[in-house]
Amino acid sequence: GVAGPASSGIFFGGATNTPGTTITAVTEEYSGFAWTEEGNLNTTRYYMSGFGTQTAAVAAGGFNGTANVANVEEYDGSSWSEVTDIPAAARSQGAAGPQTAGLIFGAANSPTVKTFEYDGTNWTAGGDLNTGRKYLAGTGTQTATLAAGGSVGTPVRSVDTEEYDGSSWTTVNSMNTGRAALGGSGIQTSTVVAGGSTGGSPASSTAIEEYDGTNWTTSPATLSTTRRYLGGFGTSLNAGVFCGGKNG
Repeated sequence: GVAGPASSGIFFGGATNTPGTTITAVTEEYSGFAWTEEGNLNTTRYYMSGFGTQTAAVAAGGFNGTANVANVEEYDGSSWSEVTDIPAAARSQGAAGPQTAGLIFGAANSPTVKTFEYDGTNWTAGGDLNTGRKYLAGTGTQTATLAAGGSVGTPVRSVDTEEYDGSSWTTVNSMNTGRAALGGSGIQTSTVVAGGSTGGSPASSTAIEEYDGTNWTTSPATLSTTRRYLGGFGTSLNAGVFCGGKNG
């Protein structure tokens, strides 16, 4: 899970595969120059959603290696505290917003259309996505969210883009390339997405696309490292951070 602006982000949980799959509860903070390890999550997991800031983050749902979980934790800049669970255990959701006005949407195992809004205490059902997806990118706020890409089922990678106004989702212009497990950074009208899985060969991508609130443009820039399942955070398309991931 990830959260925050480019100069003060946070990265938490995940799984390593050197060797085998090891699930972690580690939290790392980014200063814009360097990473520092901080307080661990209470529940070890990966494929979770993250939103908020470095001193007020939320980790929601995820997978503990055996099953999806409903656990939600809040971070205060040094430690994590268990708070109200999401209504149903889920993983691989998109997420956006600050700690006290965030939302999660979509999920796996099967792609879902569900959206849940968080007020800092409780979760409330919001409007459904038009296209059920998992492993999708989310940027923006609770009343101006962007949901991009994802998987609508193996091996179908989605180009779908939807905008949320606080109550309902509207399908807007599609991305140029369908991909899942991509990273996203920015706000609804200024988003960059990077990497991901296109379902072809190679399995992972270096491609970057930018969204200006209306259209998607393929950037001439690319990631330095091919990867999918990467984290992305930041507050605009020209100030993003992409971290971690899987290259094969």
